[in-house]
Amino acid sequence: MDTKQRLYDNFQKVLHKSQWWKAYSGDSFINRLNRFFHKPARFLLLQISKFRPIPITIETFWGDKMRCYLPDYFYPQFLGFLWSEPEMNLTQFIIDNFEENGIFIDVGASCGFFTLLANAISRGHGEVHAFEPTPHIFRYLETNTKQHTQTTINQLALSNTVGSEMFYTNPVFSTKNSLVHRKSAPKETQVRVITLDKYCQEHSIVPTFIKIDVEGGEYKVIQGAINTLQSFSPIISMEMRRNRNEPHILAANALMNLGYRAYDFDSHGGLKLIPRVDVYTINKIIPADKVYTNLIFKKMNDNE
Repeated sequence: MDTKQRLYDNFQKVLHKSQWWKAYSGDSFINRLNRFFHKPARFLLLQISKFRPIPITIETFWGDKMRCYLPDYFYPQFLGFLWSEPEMNLTQFIIDNFEENGIFIDVGASCGFFTLLANAISRGHGEVHAFEPTPHIFRYLETNTKQHTQTTINQLALSNTVGSEMFYTNPVFSTKNSLVHRKSAPKETQVRVITLDKYCQEHSIVPTFIKIDVEGGEYKVIQGAINTLQSFSPIISMEMRRNRNEPHILAANALMNLGYRAYDFDSHGGLKLIPRVDVYTINKIIPADKVYTNLIFKKMNDNE
C-alpha cells in the first residue's frame, strides 16, 4: 500500500469517528454532558486546563506523536476526534494534492499538525518549511519535528518586510496570536519577520503548496510573496474568518489579481468555484454559527 493510500484509509476511519463530534460540540449543558460521558477523565482535565494550560501528547492518524497543550484548539483530538469541518476538508485536500516530492510552506504552523502531515506525505523526498513566531508555541513545534531532517522550522513571522514587528499574543489560546492588534491578544512582543520572496530566494526553493493561517496577517504574507506566486504558482490554502475579515478579503483579492481562482469546499469535500470574495460572499459561505473556513486558491490554466 502506498503512502497516500494508507493516509487516506486512516483518515477515513478517523473522519467517520469524527462525525460524532457534531453531537458533542457546542457549549450547551447537554453537549458538555455528552463530552463528559464520552471520555470523563480527559474532559475533566480539559476543564482544569482553562485555569492553567496543561501540556499533552496526542497521536495523529498517521502515527506521529505531537506535543501540544490544553485548552488550545487541540482538545477535539484529545477527546478522540479530529477538528472542525474546515480542518477536516483541508486535511483531505492536502493528502490529495501535495505530492511527495513537493515543497510545503506552513505559515502559522502552531505546534505542527499540518507540518507533520506534509512530512508524512513527502517521506524525505520533498521539503517542509514551517513558520511560527510565538516563542512557547515554537518550542512545541521544535520538539515535534526534531526527528524529521527534511523539515526546516523558523521562529519567524512572514510579512511584507524584513526585520522585526510587534506581535500580539494571548497567554492561553494561540489562535488569537497575530501581527494585527486585537483585544483578545493583549501581550506585545517583538518578533523577527521576513518576506516569503526573500526566504525562497535565500534557500533556493520553489514552493508547490502554501498553507496560510495567521489570524489577520494574511495580506502582509501575500504582499511579501508576490514574486514567488507570480513565478511558481503554488497551490494556496488560506483561512477566512466570518468576522474581522478585512485582511483576509484583501489577501484573497490580491491573489485573484495574480491570476488565482478561489474555491470553497462543497458538502462532499470537493471544490466549488467562488467568482468573487467579499463580505457578502463570505457571509454566505460561513454560517452565522461558525467562525471560519479554509479557501483554496489555484492559478487558472489554459483549460479553464
